[in-house]
Amino acid sequence: MFQPIKKLLGKKAPPAQVIPAPRPVTNLRFRDTLPVFPSQKGKLWHAASNVALSLGGLVGQLVAWKLSSTKVFHQERFQEAVLDRHPGTPIITASNHNAVSDDWLLCSIMATHRQVLAGDMRYVMGAEELLFWSQWTARFAAVGHILPIRRGFGVYQRGMNEAIDLLQQGRWLHIYPQGLVHHTRDEDLQARLKWGIGRLVADCPTVPAPKVLPVWHVGMDSFMPNVRPYRVHLGQKITMVIGKAIDFTDQVKDMRERNCSEMRIRRDITDIVQARLADVRDEAWALHDSRT
Repeated sequence: MFQPIKKLLGKKAPPAQVIPAPRPVTNLRFRDTLPVFPSQKGKLWHAASNVALSLGGLVGQLVAWKLSSTKVFHQERFQEAVLDRHPGTPIITASNHNAVSDDWLLCSIMATHRQVLAGDMRYVMGAEELLFWSQWTARFAAVGHILPIRRGFGVYQRGMNEAIDLLQQGRWLHIYPQGLVHHTRDEDLQARLKWGIGRLVADCPTVPAPKVLPVWHVGMDSFMPNVRPYRVHLGQKITMVIGKAIDFTDQVKDMRERNCSEMRIRRDITDIVQARLADVRDEAWALHDSRT
């Protein structure tokens, strides 16, 4: 009965199988050591950032206003909420996401020549796996005021914390609360906003709380269709509608006093932004369809 055991003990153990570690989708080591904020950068970084943002903004305004048929409705709401806000007052602009060119063109259209020339442009959240996958792409994104967000990792992550810090400094933050590019009108209608926008408003300690300016645009996917190879099509019709700014100061204070849960607060804020964006969306499509 001991023969099988002796045979087993007498055999050499097979060599251990080496299982290669999965390749990360991002360069986490570089991302963790890469400062994103201008306050962590020197004069050279500031200069590079101003040049990149200014050139990108000027080209975007040239394409939008001279080489395309662009129409912006209620531009004065952006002027009041973003440009004329008191120093140190945070502001969030939130829009739909229809094409890879959205951010570059959208913020160039909204910004003034003074902002563009001064490099005083928005901060924006970008998908880490798409923009921060190497040293060079991460540096380019950081210079362009892009914060890394890991999609699917929830509202408590480094990129969200950095965004709240920027809001606390009174910066302009632009976000795409749908979380991804929606290619069709039906997808836009069914899209549910991510709760991250609720945390940005609720957890920013400033008083008043950050206002949210809803923006909806139509026609960006005609300017740069969502098919490879991505090519620019000039002369397209682009329509943008800017909604009324939403002030959450009283609502956040009331929910805190009633000891509402963090999840409840984020959900309620997100629901309000969703409803306001839906109103702006309907107006934008109606105005876009009426244009000849």
